[in-house]
Amino acid sequence: MRARRPAHVLVALLLLLSTGALFTVLATAHWSTLDQDIDAMTRQQQAAAYLRPAVRLVDTLAGVRSQAVRGEPSAAADLAEPLDALQAADGPPETTAGEQGLRATVEALGSGGNRVALLTDALDRAVDLVEAAASTGGLTGTGGSPQYLADAVAVHLPRLVVHTVDVADAAWTARDTTGSERTAWLVRIESSRVAAAGVLADLETALHSASTLDGAVAERSTRLDAVRDAAGPIGGLRALTPAPVAPDATAAADTAVAVRDAARLSTSALLSIMDEILATTASDLRAERAQLLMLVGAGGALAAALLWWSVPRPRTDDGTTTPATSSDDIAEISVQPVVDAHDLLGEQELLHVGRGVRARPRETNDDAE
Repeated sequence: MRARRPAHVLVALLLLLSTGALFTVLATAHWSTLDQDIDAMTRQQQAAAYLRPAVRLVDTLAGVRSQAVRGEPSAAADLAEPLDALQAADGPPETTAGEQGLRATVEALGSGGNRVALLTDALDRAVDLVEAAASTGGLTGTGGSPQYLADAVAVHLPRLVVHTVDVADAAWTARDTTGSERTAWLVRIESSRVAAAGVLADLETALHSASTLDGAVAERSTRLDAVRDAAGPIGGLRALTPAPVAPDATAAADTAVAVRDAARLSTSALLSIMDEILATTASDLRAERAQLLMLVGAGGALAAALLWWSVPRPRTDDGTTTPATSSDDIAEISVQPVVDAHDLLGEQELLHVGRGVRARPRETNDDAE
């Protein structure tokens, strides 16, 4: 069998190089996509961990403001500890400015200003901070059950707490008002009631969507029933009349406390589900990247084998491959001495016959000479 023609070898090499280049491009693109997905998942896990102290701060601020509305004393440590926990959490970089503004507002409470107004401002800032953390951390707007869980934890539950506390605080303040001032407070109460009902509906929609996508959500989100039952007296829709009736201040306050308690339990349960989903997804992505690395290694080994196979090797006339000469073989080759042509003829010598040459026996006298 003769060696392959150079043209065939060139075509084989070109095909091998083209296939290798295409494989490299596809593997690199997929690797880059996996890296981006893993980075995004890490960012989401970071944001989910940040939501725990952030939502807790919203709940604490709501309770402290209600105490201020009623003229009840509140310890500075009630806000200092949640603020420190929030600062210690490794949140998205975009939340830094919000944290600083929130802390400045809380610190202004000691300056003797309007305590209720400052706490209301701090509460609004905290709600915005929670939503910003979920948004900039990639938890919302991405689709899938984590998005709906993030909407429930970072948007709907904090707003529901704020609206129910607004109703309770406004009902308490409206007790000692008359005339147009009382009417303004009653309108505010009714607006907060309607807002609470809308948020509760949005919360149910988000959890239903999450439950449809992930069975674990349906199994572990039963605490929403407690939120629904607690918010029912305040969140129920009712028509706004020219002379709305204020709810009982004590009952409204009790309802607000019940909503806060139920929201804390629901938030903890939903965040646990979210953590499990994100951890599983991150683990799957890392496993896929490891598989891709193994595939690239196998592809490289296959390419090396094909390259070795495509290079022609010299063959003998009988079709067998000529073995390569090793250094040991070279060492075994003996160098023969130079032999004169006369010595090869033995007892004969060359005579010219015309233009030809023939051999004849040597004479002894020639040897003597």
